[in-house]
Amino acid sequence: MMECFNDLDDDFFGSARKMILSRYPWIYLPRCASHEVEALLELTYLQIPLNHRTLQTANLIFKCLHKHDFDLIPRRNHTRNWLRPSLIKFAIEFYVLRSVLEIEKELKALQLPNDQNVFAEADAVYKAIHSTEFWSNRKTVLQVLQPIFQVLELVDCNVSTSGYLYDAMKKVENAFKQHCEGDDGISAEFKFGRNRIITPMHAAAAFLNPAYMGSQNFTEGDEIKKGLELLMSLVPTEEREALLKQMQLYRIKVSELFTATAVEMLWKSQSDLEPIAVDRISGLPEFADHEYVLGILESLD
Repeated sequence: MMECFNDLDDDFFGSARKMILSRYPWIYLPRCASHEVEALLELTYLQIPLNHRTLQTANLIFKCLHKHDFDLIPRRNHTRNWLRPSLIKFAIEFYVLRSVLEIEKELKALQLPNDQNVFAEADAVYKAIHSTEFWSNRKTVLQVLQPIFQVLELVDCNVSTSGYLYDAMKKVENAFKQHCEGDDGISAEFKFGRNRIITPMHAAAAFLNPAYMGSQNFTEGDEIKKGLELLMSLVPTEEREALLKQMQLYRIKVSELFTATAVEMLWKSQSDLEPIAVDRISGLPEFADHEYVLGILESLD
């Protein structure tokens, strides 16, 4: 499987795909997962009102705390940001949201100045930090966004991720269904975006990933079956019978060979072939320079 690194339009992708497959018909060519996940993140940020409203309120609190020298938010020791420049604004707003959540108790105990001329935002900030709805919404938004940032970190790492992307996107899909369903338009756009990221071959790769196949999360659903059928169609006819036998043996043996202890030992391996533990990918950007964060937030106003 070869990924097409393309952030242009569908016509370009279609023409590039046609040209490559005319010469190399055994190659499977999906779209660039990184670009498609970025588009999904933008959809989640900008077109779901709860997310946008909650992020804007968190930004206001963060800016007010620094403007008036309330030194409550811990400064990170280092910047941890693997994202491209086009995603910095999303990463910073996510970082701000999480940082404000970490000091919930301190914020609720904060005594704000009453002088509106000194602290013009006091009323809005006070209402936000004493609003049960705001804190509940913030936790919901984090639960929706973090799986997407985990997928971004996954697809941007320097190892093969095809066998892990299907499971990682399942977590994004579950979070979306739990918290964001209800708007048919948004649901349709999310499904469209998800289907541009996950192809039948990703489902087949998930099946062939023993760490996932042997986990409690695994079910051999229709997507995986279609993926295996596609995989079989790319194999020369004379080799298909042997492949079928190997797959049946794999189904039988994987539960015996890849126990929880065995998978744990694989994760601790230091070799270049170390499996990716998706649940251990934090997906959490960090920014040590709060003045830089404030500058980006000001530019978004």
